[in-house]
Amino acid sequence: MSSPSSFDGMWLGRRRIVRRIGVGGMGDVYLAEEPYLNRQVAVKVIRGDLAPGDDAANDDIQRRFAQEARAVAALDHPNILPLYDYGEQDGLHYLVMPYVQDGSLADLLTHDPQRRFTPPLAPRLAAQIILARQGT
Repeated sequence: MSSPSSFDGMWLGRRRIVRRIGVGGMGDVYLAEEPYLNRQVAVKVIRGDLAPGDDAANDDIQRRFAQEARAVAALDHPNILPLYDYGEQDGLHYLVMPYVQDGSLADLLTHDPQRRFTPPLAPRLAAQIILARQGT
């Protein structure tokens, strides 16, 4: 799902945006590099076109994004990616999480005939996928 972005090459804190890798309801997800830590991360940025000209709606969106950051930061489970950072720079609100090269569960469950799985999954198969990701 990679495509050109005006954020490509931009620095958010100590990380440089490489390319967009996903699109969500509230924001876009980018692959970024943290050269000081020698790692790649995923950065979710609130999309700027959600409520153009509506300050109250934009305030609500930013509040919900901060709430999402707090909720993710409070989670501690081996199957949930941790939150590395949450911030705002030049009006852009963002979350930073580990980058998982294998993609998301949504990628695994796409209706694309080239993929291995199509929803709905049988409970036993779903359990096998989860356990395989845990390394058990």
